[in-house]
Amino acid sequence: MSNTGARSWSSLTEEVLRRAGWRGGRSVPTDSWEAILGERGSFVAHDAARRFLSEFGGLVTYGWPADSIATSSAVRFDPLRAQWQHELFTKASEEAGALLYPVGTADEGASFLGIAEEGALHLVRDRVELLGPSTDQALNRLVEAQGARAALWTPGVPAEEQPFWRRLHTMETGPDAGTRWSEEADRVLRAGGWFPGRSVPTETWESVLSQSGEFEIHDAARRFLAEFGAVGVPYRDPWDTMPWMEFSLDPLLAFWDGGSSRTSPSRRMSTCTPSVCATAGTSVWRWRRTARSTPAWTASGCWLPHPTRRCRGSPAGSVRPPPDSL
Repeated sequence: MSNTGARSWSSLTEEVLRRAGWRGGRSVPTDSWEAILGERGSFVAHDAARRFLSEFGGLVTYGWPADSIATSSAVRFDPLRAQWQHELFTKASEEAGALLYPVGTADEGASFLGIAEEGALHLVRDRVELLGPSTDQALNRLVEAQGARAALWTPGVPAEEQPFWRRLHTMETGPDAGTRWSEEADRVLRAGGWFPGRSVPTETWESVLSQSGEFEIHDAARRFLAEFGAVGVPYRDPWDTMPWMEFSLDPLLAFWDGGSSRTSPSRRMSTCTPSVCATAGTSVWRWRRTARSTPAWTASGCWLPHPTRRCRGSPAGSVRPPPDSL
């Protein structure tokens, strides 16, 4: 496949990006990402970050041809992976001599991607590494490294503890505890990024999902995501000692789940972790496709048999319950 227009990336890079959902002229609003990162670290987006995320935000590249190496080293253009990491990016910006704004992750999630105001893309971890002076050159390098598991990748490096767990120990309950939910739920939600009166724009999620041609959002999902979008409890080792189920109220998980296969929602939402769907009413369902009936998680915290195999609501995130609840 030849390069498109003035793009300077390789035919392999274009193949990988197209399989991830990119196309010429792609443009999604960045409001949701900007608002949430502003809540969680005072990140301020610059024009280069907006242009990059508008074109590539929400995509996940698994490499091509797909194999265990390329798939396990997925690059995710999801800036929210850097939430609560403002201090790290401040230090990285000082080292790079440029203001870096998060645009995703690489290195099996152990490294962040940061873009400078002039468009140079950097790898951010214990040090800062320039991937390329331009977006196209940087994407070429990421795709090449992804397929070869090059020295750029450092699998096995232990990830730092998620900021959620540090915040949880200092979190105090508010007036919502005991009225809307329990004191424990209040602490968990606050540590996960929720606060009273929270309202974030949903246009980014709506645009990415609608461009897939397979999801439509309704008002109940908009209300839910405006208040709870991107709130969650991250995974912590070992899984069987986690005090609560792992969950993430990020609707793009329905788009990413299933990788580059570009299959139907029922297939994408059946792999790895169950999905959460907001129905047109007021319930939030935990959904996982099985050969028989499917357990569903409601807003009231009850497990119910759910006979259908497709989520008929709008995607709202994912959830992984503790082992004893499966």
